[in-house]
Parts: sequence; structure tokens; C-alpha cells
Amino acid sequence: MTELLSLRGLCKSYPDGHKKALEILTDLNQGFLTGQSYSVVGRSGSGKSTLLHLLGGLDHPTSGQVLFEGKELLSFSPDQLASWRSRNLGFVFQAHHLLPDFSALENALIPALLLGHSQKDSKVMAEALLVRLGLEERLHHRPATLSGGEQQRVAIARALVNQPQLVLADEPTGNLDPQTGKMVSDLLAEICAAEKMTLILVTHSPELAGQMDHRLRLELGTLSVAEA
Repeated sequence: MTELLSLRGLCKSYPDGHKKALEILTDLNQGFLTGQSYSVVGRSGSGKSTLLHLLGGLDHPTSGQVLFEGKELLSFSPDQLASWRSRNLGFVFQAHHLLPDFSALENALIPALLLGHSQKDSKVMAEALLVRLGLEERLHHRPATLSGGEQQRVAIARALVNQPQLVLADEPTGNLDPQTGKMVSDLLAEICAAEKMTLILVTHSPELAGQMDHRLRLELGTLSVAEA
């Protein structure tokens, strides 16, 4: 297997207001293989969301590198980084961030249309994903008429519609009941595996973490292999 994403000496700190730096991430070195799934567990405030934002080019490290297919994300211009994200990255947030005036299908279509893809072909792809996620009867419903689990499945379809190489998920089941959360996480992992997408998710759930191919723990600013 090839390495899609890698971290080299990655550090992130923030000023603490007293001319000192608050270290969040310290000297992270980790590779992520194409088509594999990874969970990152850790206590609240350990830096899990910060790590995802760095992996997705949404934030800059204090030092170190994030390499995607051997290319340093920091070397990209803002326009190049935005283009890279739209073509290669799908992000599933804990909050769904669906547009309230658009249907489930229209919400799922948005990333493909922003890239200038054929509306006809994109609609076929979005519909196929929503059907695969069990929403064939809800394609034309707006978010307000969907349950929390249904909204999260629409958000997953939106993240996957451009067939990204990398999928990042930030507590994707955090607002769902256990049964719905398991269904959503099962579908996300299944689709990513079938399409050979690299999936990296952060979670507080030991059950969800255990579904992934690899389990990592973020503690005291460092990454380590989590116990099974």
C-alpha cells in the first residue's frame, strides 16, 4: 500500500497571553495509507480537532510538515490549497452544516457543482450515494424535515460526492443516539473502504474507534498506537 498522507515533526502551539506558547501538538510523525481507515481518540481538549484541521489544510502548523502524496501543503498558494481541498478532501463535521433551503439531494450536489462538474452526472452520483445511505425516500426533503441521523447521512454523501482520496470526520456520530450512530459510522466506513478512500476520524467512542483498521491515541500532544 502507498502512503497518501504523512506528518513529519508536526507541531502546533498558540500564544497563552503571557508571552508563552501553549503546546497542543508536539513532533507528530505518522503515515496514513491509501484506502485504510484510522481513528484518533483522546480526551476533550487534547487537540483532535486541531489535528484534523491541519490534515485538511484548514490551519497551519507552527512547524513541521503535512505531506499529501509527497507534496507539502504549506507550499500551496491559497488558491491552490482551496483547489486541492475541493478535489481531494471530504470533511464530515459533527454539526451537519446543511443549507436549510435546499433539499437533501441539492445539499449533496453542492461540492460537485462548485467544481464545475456536469450537473447531470453529479446528480446521478449524489442520488446513488443517498440511496446507498438509505435515503431514497428522502431525496427531496429539506433538512428541517429530516432526523439527526438522516441529516448526518446527507452530510456524508456531500463529503463523498467528489470521490475524494481523503475523508476527515470530526466526531461524526457525536450528536446521535448509539443505534443511529453505529448505522451512520458503519455506512461511512463501508463506503470509504469500497471506494479505497483514506478515512481519518476523531471520536470519543471506543466502539467507533474499534471499527477502524488502525487506532491512534492523542495524549499530551503526541500520537501513539491505541490499545485494542
